[in-house]
Amino acid sequence: MVVPHVDRALLVSVEDSLGVAIDGASVQLQKDIFDQTKTTNSLTCATPGQAFWNGLDGGIYTLTVSKAGYTTSVGTVDVSLPWQNQSIILLPETP
Repeated sequence: MVVPHVDRALLVSVEDSLGVAIDGASVQLQKDIFDQTKTTNSLTCATPGQAFWNGLDGGIYTLTVSKAGYTTSVGTVDVSLPWQNQSIILLPETP
């Protein structure tokens, strides 16, 4: 089995309050001039409700996760270790 090389990788898992993966969420990662948005369960990450980045520069990034019908989550993530796993829980919007 070949294990891929990861260098400052970030895996973001997006779930609802019951722990069910949310597909189709927009996950935006920003730092200085780096600004990239991925969609959960896209071709880059086959596991439902996840988005993945590899080869990131170290430092503090802003992480914004949104999907229609849910409140937007905005926070920071410190990408200083070779591997980071960030879990985000989106709550339903209240009418």
